[in-house]
Amino acid sequence: MRLFKKLYTDLMVKYFILVAAAIVSMFLAITYMDSATNGILAEYVEFIVEKGNIDIHFDKPSMTLNLSGGKDAEMRYEILEDYKIIYKEGPELGGETSYSPEIISSIIQRQYRLIPEIPYIGEYIPFTGKDGNHYALLIKKPKNSDASKAQMGVMLPEYLRGTQLEAAISRTVWIGLIMIIIILCLIALAFSQLTKSRIIHPIQAIQKGLKSVDQGHYDAHIQFNANKEFEEVRDAFNRMTERLNTVQRENKKLQDGKKQFILDLSHDLRTPITTIQGYAQAMTSGMVGDEATKEKYLKYIYKKSETMARLINKLFEYSKLESSHHHLEKKETDIANCFRNAIIEKLDKLEAEAFQISIDIPEDIILFNCDSTEIERAIGNIISNQIKYNPKGTKVFYQLKKKTDKISIILQDDGIGIEEEALEHIFDVMVRGDKSRHGMDGTGLGLSISRKVVELHGGIIEVLSTVGEGTRFEITLSL
Repeated sequence: MRLFKKLYTDLMVKYFILVAAAIVSMFLAITYMDSATNGILAEYVEFIVEKGNIDIHFDKPSMTLNLSGGKDAEMRYEILEDYKIIYKEGPELGGETSYSPEIISSIIQRQYRLIPEIPYIGEYIPFTGKDGNHYALLIKKPKNSDASKAQMGVMLPEYLRGTQLEAAISRTVWIGLIMIIIILCLIALAFSQLTKSRIIHPIQAIQKGLKSVDQGHYDAHIQFNANKEFEEVRDAFNRMTERLNTVQRENKKLQDGKKQFILDLSHDLRTPITTIQGYAQAMTSGMVGDEATKEKYLKYIYKKSETMARLINKLFEYSKLESSHHHLEKKETDIANCFRNAIIEKLDKLEAEAFQISIDIPEDIILFNCDSTEIERAIGNIISNQIKYNPKGTKVFYQLKKKTDKISIILQDDGIGIEEEALEHIFDVMVRGDKSRHGMDGTGLGLSISRKVVELHGGIIEVLSTVGEGTRFEITLSL
């Protein structure tokens, strides 16, 4: 909404600037035409006097005025000397006693025809009297008269029509009009170009980008320079496509991982099933006669069924944690005791592998709102990985540290370490142990479950490892 308001404001500002520029241009052009016309009239004053002397006969001493064409009773006739009225005849029109040069210029140019308050159109005719002095005859024609209506569009008196004076004034008017047209065209062109670069181009670029995204091209980027608001839209669009592209890559990776995981899981299930089927068939077909061999086969069957149950249970645990309907049974629990219980549960296996164990867990009660069963499972999975992927005699170090606002649970070993390529994906659900620990067997779900449990408790789990030097897991929980 803010973008459209700003866009509307910008357009209105540009529109008013365009209108103002047009008004200024017209004013300057009219000023030019007025100044140029006055200059032309001044230049042609003798010509106007000569043309006006033909039919006017005025005798100042006797105050008589005769016109060769006669007089019209509707017209007002005034004789001017130095712009002052010295003789008047006919109906009152205007009531002036004298005129300024500017008014005379307006009368000559017929500008009064555009002013409603002025009741007449004047015709100004300079001439020379019998006494040799220079005078001017001003004929005022009422606007409602037939003669006036016929000449409302005439710039000059009839006796000056078709002369070089009219041609000069026409050239001036046309130059002024052309100036106005050119300036207005330039302003309109500049406005259109500005609108095109600042509004149309950005909108077209955004439309093109959206079309690309709609067609599945999530790596589409748009680039343009425009108003700040459009640039914000541009940057937001590019950030969106970057996220979409990242999500698409991750989804593809996840789908590929799922396919591989299903293949691996099928292999892991098929192997014990095939073994169980083989031993069971041998026993049921009478191929095994002595009791010792039967007991041996039964042990194989039981061991393989345990492997299958363990794998299926891991898969069930992860699916349960991923389910939106699953809720943790949280309550205030001594997190230090949870850590101890997880270690104790794996202690027999640690000792069986001759692991050198070092434990640093405070004796104090450290309360934390958690699902103790899930927390112990998350820690136990990490310990199981240590046992599974490290040689006998590996040193392991377990530590719990409490700070002001967080708890750190550290599980460290000096074992074989994890390769850097596998370390980046160690917590991914589709990564199996054989891809992260030099070919050792595993379901690939233990660490994924650990991370999910920690995240459901609002914590984070991190891992640092160097091949040949060991691995350090750290779980951080906020109090």
